[in-house]
Amino acid sequence: MVAEQAEQEMAGWQLYGRWLVFNVIGLFVGIGLIFTLGWSLGETLSTPLGMVAGQTLSFAIAALAGGALIGLLQCIVLNERGVAYPAWAAATAGGLGLGFAVTMPFVVSTPSEGNVAVLALMSAVVGLTLAVAQWFVLPQKLPRAGWWVPAATLGFVLCLLSAFLLGGENVEAQALGVGSLAYAVLSGLAVVAMFRR
Repeated sequence: MVAEQAEQEMAGWQLYGRWLVFNVIGLFVGIGLIFTLGWSLGETLSTPLGMVAGQTLSFAIAALAGGALIGLLQCIVLNERGVAYPAWAAATAGGLGLGFAVTMPFVVSTPSEGNVAVLALMSAVVGLTLAVAQWFVLPQKLPRAGWWVPAATLGFVLCLLSAFLLGGENVEAQALGVGSLAYAVLSGLAVVAMFRR
């Protein structure tokens, strides 16, 4: 009994460690891609479509690409636990794409530089759409799957707010690294709790 409990505890820490590594890398690259592609594509699309429509479309497209990458890296860890890659990657891409599509018109039309309330609202909406989309593809037999939505939402809020507040509007690398770690720590606790036997 004690040996079995120790083995389960070790498996939980191994899962947590893998989740941290793959998420820090995935979020760092994926969110970096979202903002890099979003801003550069936004400049191109804003001319024919206008600022609000151009930025909204560019960030939605960028979020689909970045979300697919994040979902791929997360699923490397989750696949061994019965989470199917195509569904998880699609949910991650779709949740981020929808979140950015919903929030960007508000963010672009509101003076948001340094406006913590606007950034927090954007982060919360994007985090919630991401977490709910991913929750739908979690194996529903997991007794603690409901923890995913609040943990992943709060983790994503901390991720984006850290990136914005520490790095400014340009989302600098160090700030994005801190934000990625914040998400990985919080969501990793939920992953370990969900898959604990």
